[in-house]
This record gives sequence, structure tokens and C-alpha cells, in this order.
Amino acid sequence: PRAELDPRVKNVLLHLQLRGASFAQDLAKVAGLDTAATLSALWELFWAGLVTPDTFSAIAAGVAAPRAAAPGASRRRPRRGARRAPLARLPVIGRWSALAEEEGLSPEEREEARAHLLLARYGVLSRELAQGDWSTLRHTLLRMEYGGEVVRGYFVEGLSGEQYALEDTLRELETPARRAEPHVLVTIADPANLWGRVFTLTRRDGQRAAAARIPTTWLITRAGRPVLLVEGQGRSLTPLAGWEAVDLPGAIRALQAVVEPPLPLRRVRRLDVEEWEGRPIRESEAFDAFVAAGFSVDGPRLSWDGHPGPRWR
Repeated sequence: PRAELDPRVKNVLLHLQLRGASFAQDLAKVAGLDTAATLSALWELFWAGLVTPDTFSAIAAGVAAPRAAAPGASRRRPRRGARRAPLARLPVIGRWSALAEEEGLSPEEREEARAHLLLARYGVLSRELAQGDWSTLRHTLLRMEYGGEVVRGYFVEGLSGEQYALEDTLRELETPARRAEPHVLVTIADPANLWGRVFTLTRRDGQRAAAARIPTTWLITRAGRPVLLVEGQGRSLTPLAGWEAVDLPGAIRALQAVVEPPLPLRRVRRLDVEEWEGRPIRESEAFDAFVAAGFSVDGPRLSWDGHPGPRWR
């Protein structure tokens, strides 16, 4: 691709490699180009994968379509204090850097990197977790086994066929669980979450719990096992097969933690709980525990916005 670049573009790249990270205006001076031509060359190099800006705003400004000028707009310089029209294009802020040249990975190295990525994500790999061509990944894992990098066996019930894991993972699997495991809320759509995709979610009555893999559906887990299905960002709660009465306080705290961050960083503005196991929350055995934790009684629902509401009497 470099041989196909315009000589002026190559000149900009050469100066950037020699000078290091630089502003477009400084590059324009040393390359003997105006700023517009230098920016055009930088964007050509950017799309060729040879340079990068150091701010995301520069990328956003570069890919945004320029605003059309208002009809009848004058090019005269506005008076001091006069209202200015919107800029035709946002200014590019920040410096540019040349990317280091690296040799491409061979197909074998690429598959080995993929295997390490999946092992870091799941700990144990099997056919269900391959996310693609299992035969190619299995060949790579066998080669890694011969090299002493992974161990082959049958480690996790519910996964089919041979499985591969790191020795550190096997030691963690053999470690007995702590007596007081914290409750953790995860999004069911998280790529690292296998519940509802590989492992079936089951209600307390033994029926399968169907849940959409969307960001508004959550799971509350304890020791890696789901105990509560949360749908509609807290609107509907369903205890699962692993649920025990002692899980209720920890599950409530995990829900409340969703609105602990500052308002702009929250997943939701507030929690509104309406159902518990298919029944109205006010008619369930969990009602008193939610109220004691500070949820406000708001008609048929319970609400939590990070501030305890008035006590229910």
C-alpha cells in the first residue's frame, strides 16, 4: 500500500516518522504544504493504517460529514460579540503519530492467539465455546498440549467432548468455595456469560427460564451460579434453581449497586420492581426485605434511586 501513496503523502509520513508525534500545523510547515493538504494526507495515511491521531474527537471530526453552509451566509468576518454560524467542519484537535511496522501473524500464530484469548475469557475450552471452526481450534489446542501449555481432560459437567484448560484454571476449580461468596450482577449478553446460552437457566419449579440475551436482562450470581433472573432493568425478578432464602439480602444489595455511580454513569436512572416470580411484588415474600433495604413503595411497584425512601408502615 505504501508504494501506491502520492509523493506528498509519503513526504508527510516520512516527516512524522522522523519527528514523532506532531500537530498537523507543525507538519504542514516542515512538509511545505498548507494545513488543509496536510490534513488530507494524514487522513489518507490513517485509512491506510499507517498513522493515528491521539484523540477520539479527531476521528469523530474526520468521519463526520461537513455541515452545509446556511443559505445566503456571508464570508465576511463577524463583528466582535456577534453570533457565529455553526462550523462547516469540526476542527481536528491533537497530535498525529506514525504506527510502528509489525510483521503480520502467520495463520498458526493467529489461531494460537485466539486460543489464548478464549482461555483467558472462559478458563476451560470445549466445542460449545469455540465460536467458530472447532476443528482448527482443536488442532491448535492439541499442539499447545504437546508443548505443555494446556491440559486436556473432562473438567466441567455440561460441556461435551474433550476440554482444554490452563493448569492455573484447574487449581482454581479445585479450590473450595468461600462460605460467604458475594452476589454479583452481570449482563446476560456479556460474551463471557455462558448461562442462558451454553448452560440452561432453570426456575425453582424445575421449568426452563427463557430469557432474552439483551443488555436490559441481568443475572445475579453467587459463586458463579445464577440465583436471580432480572428482566426489564429490574422490573421483573425470578428466583432460579440455586436460590436460597439467605440470598435475598445480597441480591438486593447487588441490585442497589446499579444506581450507585454518578447519574451520568448509571445503567439506569432508577430501579422499578413490579414482579417477583410472576406475581406482584407487593404480594410476595420478598416485599418486606426490599422495603427494609430502603426501596420506596410507589403504588404497585418498589423504587430505588440511590436514596432510601420513607419507611412503609
